[in-house]
Amino acid sequence: MSSLPPSSTLPPRPRPRPARGASAPNVAVTETLICTAQGDPIYQFQCADVLDRVALLQNIAQQATLLSQALPLGKFERLEIRQPDRRTVALFSQDRLVFVSVVNTAVPK
Repeated sequence: MSSLPPSSTLPPRPRPRPARGASAPNVAVTETLICTAQGDPIYQFQCADVLDRVALLQNIAQQATLLSQALPLGKFERLEIRQPDRRTVALFSQDRLVFVSVVNTAVPK
């Protein structure tokens, strides 16, 4: 079995270039929460009420478990809520729960 060369001998990766005429995304993260499956916060950014977000994530995960048992649709992994000016995503795994909300700054209010 051959061994890989040390990382210091590898050439640097080229950075991807944006397409011509492409502009930077007009998205700003407004809220982030990462917690264990038991609800212990690991990281939070601008959460108005961490305990309410944890309760929301745990409730959605519990309802999703019941739904996946009732319908043969596979495992529930995430919930996405899209609005014209924002997007909210709740992710669920065995060891963590994640909540992220972003706002599209290009959409006039």
